[in-house]
Amino acid sequence: MLEIVEQLHSGVDNLYQMIDDLSQVLMDYRHLNQPETILNLQDVLDKVMDELKLVIASKKAKITSDFSKLPEIRYNEVYLKSILHNLVSNAMKYNKAGEPPKIHISSEVSEGKRILIVEDQGVGIDLTESGEHIFKMYSQLGSNPEESSRGMGLFIIKNQVEMSGGSIHVESEPGKGARFVVMLYRRVH
Repeated sequence: MLEIVEQLHSGVDNLYQMIDDLSQVLMDYRHLNQPETILNLQDVLDKVMDELKLVIASKKAKITSDFSKLPEIRYNEVYLKSILHNLVSNAMKYNKAGEPPKIHISSEVSEGKRILIVEDQGVGIDLTESGEHIFKMYSQLGSNPEESSRGMGLFIIKNQVEMSGGSIHVESEPGKGARFVVMLYRRVH
């Protein structure tokens, strides 16, 4: 009987977590109607790094940036912070054991498209195994026993980017890090 009660508690906990995750996704739709403003990319990254400063310090992460090709963008600030927060967090989470994470964030304009790039030198992703599932809800990139992950970050990013008219893709190989390329808009606004 105790075993059945424990299973019920576990099922209820999982259900509450799923409801919490879905409400996070629905909150994104609320932010969709917020006005876009002109944002300085370095300022937004600085805010994200301030939010993550304890993790950055504990992991001795080295984060560099170059926004010289596209220093500002008209975008939804909540979405841009979320995109950077999730990508930088993941890069720190999936770093190589015993090495401080090295992350580089840059921006550019290519064929009229505004692009944000987050690169790391972490463990990388086997795209032949995970490629089609990487941006799905509850998809986890790998197992790191020191880190907890619900597999929501990339799913949320993809939805935010697509709701704003953009796209995201990843380039990676196991052991060679990852490069996330976020096209913030499909067309120039």
